[in-house]
Amino acid sequence: LYTDHGEGLDEERQRCQELLYDYNRSRPGDAEGRRALLAELLGSVGENAWIEPPLRCAYGSNIHIGADFYANFNLVVVDDIDVHIGDRVMMAPNVTITPTGHPVHPELRFGGRQFS
Repeated sequence: LYTDHGEGLDEERQRCQELLYDYNRSRPGDAEGRRALLAELLGSVGENAWIEPPLRCAYGSNIHIGADFYANFNLVVVDDIDVHIGDRVMMAPNVTITPTGHPVHPELRFGGRQFS
């Protein structure tokens, strides 16, 4: 599906970046604060889910993680569309999930088009 940049996306990305800033600079012992930030940032978060900072994503709200999920540091999710990760998933450091790309043909790249 090819999409063009729509209205309101800049605000959504800005919201995500503000929450990521807080999450990635949170104190190591503030587990409750980190869980609250993840709940605000992500589309849905299962019980006992944990992501080691730093975390990077485009919107956050399109990410849905299951119960007992664990991601080590430097998780990157380019969530221009919904990304669902199930229960009891464990990810190593430096994992990148990118369900999005850009057209190769120059005419299709005009206007910032992408596919997801």
